[in-house]
Amino acid sequence: NSAKMGEYFKKQIQGLLDDHDFVGDARGIGLLLAIDLVSDRKSREPFPNDLNIARRLTEKLKSHGLLLGAGISNLDIGPPLSITESEIDEIMHGIDLALWEMEGELGISGSG
Repeated sequence: NSAKMGEYFKKQIQGLLDDHDFVGDARGIGLLLAIDLVSDRKSREPFPNDLNIARRLTEKLKSHGLLLGAGISNLDIGPPLSITESEIDEIMHGIDLALWEMEGELGISGSG
């Protein structure tokens, strides 16, 4: 299930690159996945510490029912091995909403 659902999850996460300019990259093996958060995708420059991206994004994720902790430059995801496609879809919906909200606050266009 880790390989099958991990492949599905990674494909969904990579779709964030089309919609969110501050998603620098999406990567993972099995169900250990990461989303890189950058202020500029071309230079891969991280956000300044004073923007408190980790804390703010973690709060937004929590408001959408997700107990994921964002780091200063990434969002690590490691769901249970028994996860299903519908649960992945639910997680992705919450992540997408949180990223849109964050972009709105930062004044970043989500044009990809």
